Formats: sequence, C-alpha cells, structure tokens
Amino acid sequence: MTNSLRWLHYYQNNKLNRPEPKWNLPSPLDRKTQRLLARSLSHFQLGESGEGSFLFAQAKAQISDNAAYHEALKLFIAEEKEHARLLERLVNRFGGSTIRHHWTHAIFRLARCALGFKFEIQVLVIAELVGTAYYRMLHRQTRDPVLEDACSLILQDEARHIDFHADWFGDFQSRLLPIERAGWTLQFQILFAAAAQVAWIDHRQCLGAVGTNRGEFFGEAKRECIRFLTQLDQSVAH
Repeated sequence: MTNSLRWLHYYQNNKLNRPEPKWNLPSPLDRKTQRLLARSLSHFQLGESGEGSFLFAQAKAQISDNAAYHEALKLFIAEEKEHARLLERLVNRFGGSTIRHHWTHAIFRLARCALGFKFEIQVLVIAELVGTAYYRMLHRQTRDPVLEDACSLILQDEARHIDFHADWFGDFQSRLLPIERAGWTLQFQILFAAAAQVAWIDHRQCLGAVGTNRGEFFGEAKRECIRFLTQLDQSVAH
C-alpha cells in the first residue's frame, strides 16, 4: 500500500483538536423517540467497541513489511473506539444502557473472522457503508443538536475510513484480472445488500420514528456503496 505513510499522518492529525458535542443541552425529542434511539444506538455502540486484536494480528501476519500501515491501522481502530465512546454518551443521554451481546453483532463477528484478513476488511467496509447511511439519516432527520454534532464527527471519520480501505483494496485489486475483479465486485454487492437488509430489520423502528422510510435508507446506503466501488475502479485504472 503505497500511501501508508500519508494515512498514518492523517490519523495522527485527526485525533488532535476534536470538538466535543455539548452534552448538557436538552433534547427536543419525545421520550418514545429517545427510547428507540437509545436502543438502536446501543447496537452500533457494541459494534464499535471491539479491541481490534484479531484484525491487527491478521494484518501483521499477512502484511508483514509495512510498518506505516500497521500504525495507521492501530489509529483507525482507536478512532472506532472513540466512536464507541460518543455512542455510549448518546445512549446514556437518551436514557438507555449499553449492551454486551446482540444477534447482529454475533453475525458480524462471525463473518469478519471467517475467511482471513481481506474478507475481514471487506466486512468492515460494508458495515461502515451501511453505518454511514444510518448516521446520515439521523443527522438529517432528528433536529437534536447533540445527536447532530456526534453524527457529524462520526460521518467525517467514516468517510476517511472508507477512503483508507478503498486505497488498500485498490492496491490489491490492481493485481487481479478483470474477470477476478468482476467476481469480487459481485460478491461484495451481495454481501452489502444482505447487510443493509439486516440493518433495516434491526433499526427500522428507530429510523421510522425520526421520519425515515425503507426506500430512503436503502437509497442512501446504495449511494455509499456505489461511491466506494467507483473509488476502487478509479484506483485500479490509475
């Protein structure tokens, strides 16, 4: 990955001077909506709270000669844990509690560990694409200033996380035949569609309460997926 040092510098700089949401501001949302938000956000919080030890061990084993990438990956994992902190504050603000187990998280963990490092990164990207659609819907629809600020922070980070992984996948795919890239893209889209459906099933009550319907959510998620795949095509072309 030729841009590893650039990504390392990005992550080092991104952790500096980060604004903090004004947690003491009251929420304008009714109690039912707050309860649904707390439950929904707790599921995303669980997904962001991992230590990343399996991912990092896989990276060390399969990309042994790129110290800058390893350090950048550590800082990526640290940013995911920072998202978990923000989400925990939101869950508590809306009167909920964080959780330690959920069926969607179990599926996600099983998929991540199934087929090695490349597949784990792929599953992470899919989760971030779907998560981006979710956070964008909340940011756009809720009119809660604290939730908007937290979602803004997460969305800014997630956009760069997706770019980070797209850079790595572009480098990997530049060594594949066109038919191999086509097969990879097909399976990626199938997994993405399945993940988006699982997310909608899990979060539809919350999204519905803030005024988002199924078509809007899937449309937003699809746009994120198309953007990512376009990035890969451009990276391979160059």
